[in-house]
Amino acid sequence: MTLNFIFVLLSSFVHGFVVHQPIMSHPGFYKRETQHRTRALVGAELLVASEAVMEPMTSTTMDSTLKPKIQKLKGEEDFRSFLDEDDRLCIIKFHAPTCKSCQKFGVQYNRIGKEIGDLTAQNQDGSETLVLRTGEIRLAEMEYGANKELCKSLGVTKLPTVHFYSRGKFLEGFPCGPRKIGILLEKISRYRSMTASELEFEVAMNEGSALGDIVLETLDINVSSQKSFPSAI
Repeated sequence: MTLNFIFVLLSSFVHGFVVHQPIMSHPGFYKRETQHRTRALVGAELLVASEAVMEPMTSTTMDSTLKPKIQKLKGEEDFRSFLDEDDRLCIIKFHAPTCKSCQKFGVQYNRIGKEIGDLTAQNQDGSETLVLRTGEIRLAEMEYGANKELCKSLGVTKLPTVHFYSRGKFLEGFPCGPRKIGILLEKISRYRSMTASELEFEVAMNEGSALGDIVLETLDINVSSQKSFPSAI
């Protein structure tokens, strides 16, 4: 075996592992997972993240492309149905088509879906969609303009905004433009590391905090109302 042949062999081996860095590799995101995963498994996940096309299994998927499953929600019925589908962590993005910040954030949101969400194959004519991989989380999106009253009732005041849900119950939500993607990734990592009981406790804590805010707001209103009346002589 010549030295040239060995050099070519090593070069091809190294080249085979050069893939795009996934968005979920943000500092701290894989802190929990990387302690247990093998190099081969990580390589497989990165391959999916780099939009590699899977080997077609049947003729129905011969002309298909891989894409994350991000469900479009239209109205309260879709909203409730999505949350009740299963017990996985859910994220909903609230956006507007004409919002530049929403468009930029949407690209990052799709990348998250490709890496840890459901992955689907859709024929070019749109006739059939197959779920090829069941992810750790489920993603959806809702257009603000078409669902204005529902969005307002959910506390959405800025776009884009993301909400987290666990077993159909609200965890937390916050405005999340493209510059805040790091915060979103840290939140995802934190919630993914929690057990079902820990998530339930988090929901209860958030509900208690929200109730406390309502009580304080009510007290402030009552105090303000009393001050508005003239003092008795």
